[in-house]
Amino acid sequence: MGVHVLYNKWQVRGRRETKFPYAVSGTVDGYHASHYTFGARHRETEFYQSRLVASFRAIRGLMAKEGLVIQLVSFARPEAQLPLFLAAMEDAGFEEQLPPSRRRIWRPVPNRKWYVRTRAAAVPHSREVLLMHRPVS
Repeated sequence: MGVHVLYNKWQVRGRRETKFPYAVSGTVDGYHASHYTFGARHRETEFYQSRLVASFRAIRGLMAKEGLVIQLVSFARPEAQLPLFLAAMEDAGFEEQLPPSRRRIWRPVPNRKWYVRTRAAAVPHSREVLLMHRPVS
């Protein structure tokens, strides 16, 4: 089971979703959930990968040569999905930068819903990894 997070909506006290950011800005969202997640939850991996590569290629073109992309990412199946994510970043023109310890930093995801915490030890997506990438010269 994966965790489905939409960043276009806010949750009030971890429950009810609201589109308050759009009300404040006087705009309309107008997009389906797949717009924010690079595809539907059950869509094939290749579609997600291609959108990820295209997005980060565009971002790379806007970055300074010495810029750094820093991300906290969680995976439903890290052993399979992390290598694919890293390959997509490489295809987009980035190289991973490890911290001085030369090991990736993992942490428990804060403020998870109670039902995730009850089985957190067995659920890979209850942890996230710090990823840092620099544009390749």
